[in-house]
Amino acid sequence: MDPGFLRPRVIVLLLFGISAALALHYLDRGWVAHDAGALGHAAERVLAGELPHRDFDEIYTGGLTYLNALAFRVLGLNLISLRIVLYLFFLAWLPALYYVARRLAHPLAAAAVVLVSVVWSLPNYSAPVPSWYNLFMATFGIAAVVRYLESGRRRWLLTAGICGGLSFLAKLIGLYYIAGVLLFLAFHEQSAMREKGQAQPRRGWSYSLVVTTAVLFFLILLLRIVVGRMRLEEFVHFVLPGGLLSALFLFGEWKLASGESRERFGRLWHSVAPFTLGVALPVAIFLIPYVASGALADFYRGVFVAPIKRLGFATMRPPPILPALTVTAGLLLVLYASYRLRYPRSVKLALVGIPLLFLLIAAPLMPEAYRLVWHSIRISVPTTVVAGVLVLSRKPEMSGRPTFKREVTLLLLCVMAVHSLVQYPFSAPVYFLYVAPLVALVVLALLTVERLGSQVVPISLLCFYILFGVLWINTGFIYGMGLRYIPSDQTERLALDRGGVLVNGVEKMEYEAIVSILHANATGEYIYAAPDCPEVYFLSGLRNPTRTLFDFFDDPNRRMSEIENALDRHRVRFVVLNMNPDFSGGIKPELLKSLEVRYPEATKVGKFVVRWRD
Repeated sequence: MDPGFLRPRVIVLLLFGISAALALHYLDRGWVAHDAGALGHAAERVLAGELPHRDFDEIYTGGLTYLNALAFRVLGLNLISLRIVLYLFFLAWLPALYYVARRLAHPLAAAAVVLVSVVWSLPNYSAPVPSWYNLFMATFGIAAVVRYLESGRRRWLLTAGICGGLSFLAKLIGLYYIAGVLLFLAFHEQSAMREKGQAQPRRGWSYSLVVTTAVLFFLILLLRIVVGRMRLEEFVHFVLPGGLLSALFLFGEWKLASGESRERFGRLWHSVAPFTLGVALPVAIFLIPYVASGALADFYRGVFVAPIKRLGFATMRPPPILPALTVTAGLLLVLYASYRLRYPRSVKLALVGIPLLFLLIAAPLMPEAYRLVWHSIRISVPTTVVAGVLVLSRKPEMSGRPTFKREVTLLLLCVMAVHSLVQYPFSAPVYFLYVAPLVALVVLALLTVERLGSQVVPISLLCFYILFGVLWINTGFIYGMGLRYIPSDQTERLALDRGGVLVNGVEKMEYEAIVSILHANATGEYIYAAPDCPEVYFLSGLRNPTRTLFDFFDDPNRRMSEIENALDRHRVRFVVLNMNPDFSGGIKPELLKSLEVRYPEATKVGKFVVRWRD
């Protein structure tokens, strides 16, 4: 074998190829019908000239809907078109992820982090939901800030801000990335002033009071987001990480930092101004048609008010804390034994490898073993933040010149801690995948800052999580994820012009039958489908007479009269009723009775009832 084959560059390219191939292999696998339907139906309405929030109830900010509409126009009206665009963004994400990791570690370690990030991300759920774009934009933005730290050129902060604005336009949670970067920029200014601390012993009280107020306001917002449903689990997962970083900042501000307020305000503005300008640019451009049509109030209600209604319907608690803490304690014990006790490398490898091998073999057979691994993963955001705060607070750089790796570690911690709120209020295991790559980067950063000696434990854990992901996460699907291993049943091609993705056999039968009935018998452009089944509109290519995608957004006091008026106005002959909706609950008895009178003929197709009138 040519020795050049083993050169790091070749291995890095090989790992990149594996990552790209793995995501491509699963690109058409699986769907959640209402997710796919909402994305497709909204994009089709934009193609028809409608404006999100003004003309229909867009469930996200609206920017992604325009990207999806462009995908339909260029690639064709089917679900695969949206996934092709998602895959192109994924391919651009890989080098950005590697760029950040490479600034912390050797090329092989950086490429390995890319691989484990891929295994625990897109291949598990390839639907083009906005949370993937939030992750991609956060990574692009982090890479831009890292480049700013290297070069000092503020145009990179402008770029990072543009990523934040685009992330917000994909989904409201893009604000989490923006908040994380702003918190880091405050840390960055503080570090710069500590470097001059001995030369400028005087404290600028006004600056310290202003930034302290801002950080306390950030903490209040964190509490406000989760206060309605906050128990121990929500506090640990969603409040503690941001709270610890805020405490680290306040400690540094009042115990270590100094300098004149005017200079410090200027230094902070020097970095915050280009970043906030970057955030504002894409948002301002997006809002032009809303300003022109007098629909800014519609945009505000749709983006900032309507999502509150989801809290009563789409919620899931985080996993219990006690099992996660037990697993964490066990891992810490193994780490201590590996690093502090003077065992030969082979003994350390056995100490770590034997339990991991048992878990790898037992996971598909024993739900307890499978869940044990997930417990170690789901608790990783708060545990890595705790570790990061401990490591950074006791490093000598706290009172001296900040190092580049320390700054990157702080950046990653800040963004990860706030971005992890993507899991709230619906803390299903799949939502952890939208933050998992950031966790991998944070772990790499902490290992490089701490400079641990033996690498047996990190390498063993890395290999374990890659293998576990490939064997028992990638080959399953999101419905059993985090609970027990269930092989994916998403194996049947949805043989519709607008389909193309792999679904399970039951859904294939249901949707192909419904579309066949509608195409054979429906007259006119419109049907009515509810509750929570926008996929029926998209797959059939028939129009929605209402502005509704998900029924729980409707005003309950006007809902029935508005639906009846829409049915009459558009002369709707067919309705499709979802008898088992995921979020909005069953059809209200009075509306169901009205529809049965209007549409006396009916046939049942799986969980749907198709009704019509002659």
